[in-house]
Amino acid sequence: MVYLANQDAPATYELFSVPIDGSALAVKLNPALVGNGNVSSLFEISPDSSTVVYRADQVVDDRFDLWSVPVGGGAAVKINGLLNANADVNSFAISPNGLQVVYLSDEYDDERFILFARPIGGGALLFVAEVSPIGGDIFEYRFTPDGFWVIFRADIDVDDRIELCRITTDGFTTATSFGGVPVANGDVFGFAISPDGVWVVNLADLDVDNVVELFTASTSGAVTGQISAALVGGGDVDSAYVISSNGQRVAYVADAVVDGRYELFSVFAGGGAVTTLNPLLPGGSSVHFDPLALPESGRFAYRVIGGFGFGPTELYSVNDDGSGTQLLSPVPANGNWTAQRQVAAAGGAHLFFELQSFPDLPETNATTIYRAAVGGGELIPVGPTLDLASGETYSWLAPAADPRQALFVSNEQTASETELYAGDICLLCDGFDSAGTTRWSTVLP
Repeated sequence: MVYLANQDAPATYELFSVPIDGSALAVKLNPALVGNGNVSSLFEISPDSSTVVYRADQVVDDRFDLWSVPVGGGAAVKINGLLNANADVNSFAISPNGLQVVYLSDEYDDERFILFARPIGGGALLFVAEVSPIGGDIFEYRFTPDGFWVIFRADIDVDDRIELCRITTDGFTTATSFGGVPVANGDVFGFAISPDGVWVVNLADLDVDNVVELFTASTSGAVTGQISAALVGGGDVDSAYVISSNGQRVAYVADAVVDGRYELFSVFAGGGAVTTLNPLLPGGSSVHFDPLALPESGRFAYRVIGGFGFGPTELYSVNDDGSGTQLLSPVPANGNWTAQRQVAAAGGAHLFFELQSFPDLPETNATTIYRAAVGGGELIPVGPTLDLASGETYSWLAPAADPRQALFVSNEQTASETELYAGDICLLCDGFDSAGTTRWSTVLP
């Protein structure tokens, strides 16, 4: 485990690592820092778990360089080149093979942020992604899963016209735009790369200014086009879109049929016929802006909120072709309810979620965590029922590596303390009964 803490000096945050089983004491990863220096919250472990890359004003106060260090401790090496006065490393990403680090920096010109790539252990520049116009910048960037491309957004050709761009990581090409040129005042607002690395799905007003739609481009640049369905007047595609784990289909939220009524749609990542995934919604209902691609199942999960935002919120799952819709959240006997915090369990056959219920008697408001089979037919509580009326809540939920377990944070013991728990659903699989819990965090004073 690698963590950031001010454990040695109250005003100084530094980086530490410790064996997860507690078999040895924590080791400080960064060397002594300059006066007022700190390690930033931006740090990452390499894919092979051998190296930690972090950002810190380690040598010069307020000048943030990029460093790498063995995960168990050792000599820290500066990754970036010589920074000009007032320059900084802004952010970074480690390549899938763990050999390269791409970082955003104004290393050449103050406040002109472009992409640089260097070996994770430091060394010569591998490539740089430049932008042409004065004032041009590079925004979000990601490696493709095979590490061959870096995809990013930038005003690469015309200042303030944000396009989808790419550069190979072999150092033999220059950065270029792809996926279509936006109309006047148009921009690409965001993108997602399919798990197989074939498609880059992007959100943009590419064809009509201020009409936001969904487009796709192959990473090879061979195929480009709009994939979202035609929109009703005033309609838009929301930034809530996800790609299935096999990379085949995209689920997206849009008010494509009725302005202001958001629904969930599915389309092949390369384009084609668009399918509505949700059943017919009653008046005042909309799909929430947080669909979830369920790994290894070919299904998506989504929430529907009724009553123009004041009704119950229910959790559904559906096959990516629109078949097999299942209501996953139970319906309390009366009052209102909210399903939330949905996360896919390890293996993808189940998901966990929190169900808050608000019956007609407010003093009985409660919340519980459930595990549901993504295709329906199984619903098991994995956490205690907490008393919302007295201030007991869940504040975080995630799957454990064991698909039978959920990890969650709650203030079950006392309203003023939050602790970490494991919730189990199988008899004796971890030494306690079905729906039992055990604290993972140390008992708090």
